[in-house]
Amino acid sequence: MLPAVPTVAELETVLFFAARAGNATGIPIALARVVFGQSSELLGNSHFPDADIIAVGTLQQTDFMQAILQGSPFFPNASGLDIRNPDLRERLIAYAKGDWHLDYDAARRYLASLTSWRGFISFQSGPKNNRVVVVATASDNDQLAKLYDDLKSPTINANIRGDISIISDDHKVKSFSVGPQFASGDLPNYMKIFWYAKQHVIALSLLCLVIAIIIGRWFYSKLIINLTKRLFKNGNN
Repeated sequence: MLPAVPTVAELETVLFFAARAGNATGIPIALARVVFGQSSELLGNSHFPDADIIAVGTLQQTDFMQAILQGSPFFPNASGLDIRNPDLRERLIAYAKGDWHLDYDAARRYLASLTSWRGFISFQSGPKNNRVVVVATASDNDQLAKLYDDLKSPTINANIRGDISIISDDHKVKSFSVGPQFASGDLPNYMKIFWYAKQHVIALSLLCLVIAIIIGRWFYSKLIINLTKRLFKNGNN
């Protein structure tokens, strides 16, 4: 997805991503649709809600970015990009899922400290939240054009993770998790278990502790019952 009137840098970035996808997989990109305009113009299209999306646009494309980021943890403001504070319900759901280390406060402070940057943000989309939107964005066109060289660096690639990755002018990458964590793509069931276990170590540890306590109490009660029966039997004898 591109703004209705994309800049040269935005068009170059889309072509670069297409070339990079082909180079990484060995297969030319296919079955992809390029759309110009705001996301709200596509909501009536049956192909859009159930599709993974790559969007390219600078923060200067205000209308486009507002439409793309609607309903996500991110929103554009006068100074660039900001992150929405989750409400109490969203916080409780995140804690229940084991997402105890969300970095929205740290990400907000870091964004506020930068005047120029480029990077990536991502969030769930689709009617069942089973798709993902990845947005390549920057403070301006000059910054967006630098993504081409950035992604040639193994160090930068290795540090791009989470919901938002910010690349500054000194080529440092800061990544943060600010929204619900989810797996995307076709993973075998056993890999899904491993992924969930890695993402929720503390929650699984607490669950194992609770299970151990329940099983321990069950065995303890059984031992007490057997001991009582044995003592009663010996007493009668």
